This record gives sequence, structure tokens and C-alpha cells, in this order.
Amino acid sequence: MKIGIIGAGMVGRAFAAAAIKQGHEVMIANSRQPDTLYSLTKSLGAKAGLAKEAAEFADVVLLAIPFKYYEQIPAEWLVGKVLIDANNYYPERDGQIALLDNKESTTSEMIASHFSGARVVKAFNAILAEEILGGGKLAGSEKHRAHPIAGDDQQAKKRGLSR
Repeated sequence: MKIGIIGAGMVGRAFAAAAIKQGHEVMIANSRQPDTLYSLTKSLGAKAGLAKEAAEFADVVLLAIPFKYYEQIPAEWLVGKVLIDANNYYPERDGQIALLDNKESTTSEMIASHFSGARVVKAFNAILAEEILGGGKLAGSEKHRAHPIAGDDQQAKKRGLSR
């Protein structure tokens, strides 16, 4: 499967490493130019691109950017794609967002509304990056960590999270 990752922070990097380990082809993008990802892509064996290129390249796209920037990604880039939403809202990082602070909406609703043409799956927002790298196992244990996955499209959930 071809996976595009928009966001080269800890979760994006961990997801890229895990996906490549499973045999998937990965392109990762950050908010800067692809050459700024040179060391990361060489160490992982991933491709680097602009966010639009990662979206075009992919069957499945992981969105792992600070929540406040999600509207900067044009919705048309993700029409028909499985979009894995790994976002969380942190007011100290994202600034105050009244819809969320007043409990009038959720991050999931806002992402699904903006990317209405995508098949949105909420996942990887309740797991630490190092646990993604560890195959979802708790540190020092053979037990897997339970992880919530949400979405109303069963096929998208299976496709976006298959090994």
C-alpha cells in the first residue's frame, strides 16, 4: 500500500517506520521543503515530498500535524482517500478554539467536516510514538496496548490500519 504522511513529528516518523517495516511504500511531508527531511527519509527508506505530493501519492494518508493547521491542507487533495486523523487539540500549542473549548464540536467532527470527501478514521491519537515503534506493545511487556479506532466506514478502518 502507498501511504502518505503529512507531518514529520514524532507520530508521523513512528508511523512511517512501522509502515515501512510492514512493507508499505511511504512518502512523508512536513511544513517545509522535502530536502529538510533528507536524514529522516534516508534512515527510514521513505520518500520525501510536499504535502500535496504525499496526498497524491497515497492510497491512505496519515494527518499528524498540530491541530490548528488542519484547514491549511486543501480538502480536495484527500477526496476519495482514507484519511487517518491522528490529531489532538492542545490549547497551549494550538491556541484557544472556541468550538472545542465550549464543547460545541470535537476535533474529529471538525476534521471530518473539512475533509468531507475523504473516508476519515480517527486513530493513533491515543498512543505514544515509541509504542507505535514497538508494535503497539507496552514497554517491557508482551501485551499489546488497546487503542481506540473510530469511524463510520468499516472498510476504511480496515484498510487504513491493516498490516
